[in-house]
Amino acid sequence: MKLKFIFLTLFLLIIILTQSYCTKDNLECAPETYNDDNQLHYRNGFILSYNEKHEQANWVFYVLKPSDIICDIVAKRKDNFREDINIKTKSASLDDYKNKGYDRGHLKPSADESCDQIQMDETFLMSNMSPQIAGFNRGVWKNLESYVRNLAKDNDSIYVYTAGTLKTPIKSIGTNNVSVPSHFFKVIYVFNGKNVKIESFFMPNEKTTQKYDDFKVSLDEIEVKTNLKFPKPTSKDRFPKIICN
Repeated sequence: MKLKFIFLTLFLLIIILTQSYCTKDNLECAPETYNDDNQLHYRNGFILSYNEKHEQANWVFYVLKPSDIICDIVAKRKDNFREDINIKTKSASLDDYKNKGYDRGHLKPSADESCDQIQMDETFLMSNMSPQIAGFNRGVWKNLESYVRNLAKDNDSIYVYTAGTLKTPIKSIGTNNVSVPSHFFKVIYVFNGKNVKIESFFMPNEKTTQKYDDFKVSLDEIEVKTNLKFPKPTSKDRFPKIICN
């Protein structure tokens, strides 16, 4: 009887936690939509939906505040790339990327965790990586990441969704068939006082001389291209913590 009570309590707790994140106040979704291709994982510094079929995240969500960027003691980048043992179906491995001609591109940048060593180390989990052309990762994408950090410094906070497009057919690399997105997106919610502004970017996974501003698009356009539905908050208090796809 005692064991039955424990199981019932755990079951009710799971329901309560699920409903606290997925309600009609933000986005409608059901727990049964969480499957191997939509595994929700909560890290200290970000949330992700892992897709086993593509061996990377459908999206990564995180919050940035000035205190995440500006600090006296700066965390060190250790480049400790490693598999994410918390992915139940196993994440991509380092060997998947070895000698394949692609960077292990961060979805949440390590530099966004300049003030927290644990959370910076966390960004090197392979579940936070996606194959990126070197000239893209170290060029226009890096510049966009810097722009996002500057937004965080100059405002109350920003919320970010980011990932690559995972539409099939799609090229893949490695033994685990890690998909190579043709494009990457960032959806940025900028909060300042009672105001919220949304900026969206959609850019091809290739080296370019164009500026990140050249790839600014509407949120509606990104939804069409990614098959994801993004929140349209009216205030910070009503902003959902996850996205349901």
